[in-house]
Amino acid sequence: MVTDLDRAAAHRLLDAFNLRNPALVDEAVAPAFFDHAVPPGLPPGVESLKRFVGILTEALPDFRFTIELEVTEGDLLVTYGRASGTLTGSLFGSGPTGRRGSWPEVHIFRLADGRVIEHWDVIDQLALRMELGIPLPAGPTAS
Repeated sequence: MVTDLDRAAAHRLLDAFNLRNPALVDEAVAPAFFDHAVPPGLPPGVESLKRFVGILTEALPDFRFTIELEVTEGDLLVTYGRASGTLTGSLFGSGPTGRRGSWPEVHIFRLADGRVIEHWDVIDQLALRMELGIPLPAGPTAS
């Protein structure tokens, strides 16, 4: 069952991004934290998550995730909301576009003893790229 302390840990992890403060990751996650949504090329642990906070908030210095809905089930907390920001840095190999956008995200947290122990996310990458003006990666062509 998700407690108020658990919920606060998940919110602290989201605040690491909202407040551009990677140190909040250490307060929010368990030492054995596993991130199922880590960007390609980064291992799924605490240090990679802190690094990603820096990467994302450098590219989108006004990044903000706003929770619109929360649901709990057992030891899981699911948040649905909207992320937004202005691309003034490099993201996904694309340089700054100066465009501001907003896109939906879902974050799933497994919680225990007031800490996040696992994280998954579903981010609408197409909406993110279209809103911020980031080109789609090249893919196979139809024949």
